Amino acid sequence: AINVNITQQSEAFNLINNICSTMRVMPFYAAGSISISGDKPSDPVYLFTLANVTEAGFTYSGSSLKTRHTVINVGYFDLDSREIDYETVEDSAAIAKYGQVVKTIKSYGCTSRGMASRMGKWFLYNEQKSGESCTFQVTAESGTLVRCGQIISISDPVKAGLRRGGKIA
Repeated sequence: AINVNITQQSEAFNLINNICSTMRVMPFYAAGSISISGDKPSDPVYLFTLANVTEAGFTYSGSSLKTRHTVINVGYFDLDSREIDYETVEDSAAIAKYGQVVKTIKSYGCTSRGMASRMGKWFLYNEQKSGESCTFQVTAESGTLVRCGQIISISDPVKAGLRRGGKIA
């Protein structure tokens, strides 16, 4: 749910980004218009291997477990007091391991303590469970087949320990 009055002029894409931040969707510009893609379970549409990425290959990065946030303060607009209030969400297991690492976020269109709590729990879960990202550049033939928001698979022999894909010569 989103509860917002748009009362001032702003850039269209920024407004769409703010609205999309209330749900698991991502806006992107393609073919002359703005489209959105939902983050939902689906089957992978393409497999990337060393054969269809550039010579640089796959690069992995992530944050240290000790620097990930364990306490989230979520700002929301309280309809009763007509002021910004904060809901604090804590991950007690992570606090016991890594101590308190606090982050304050503002929730767009959020007008209830329950919604702010859900956003804080979602944020903490993602920080603890989704810590690694993989970046790579693709070749021209594979880059035209995949669109924003689609699920892909990566077969990296460095991570897997053996090669599971490639091109036939």
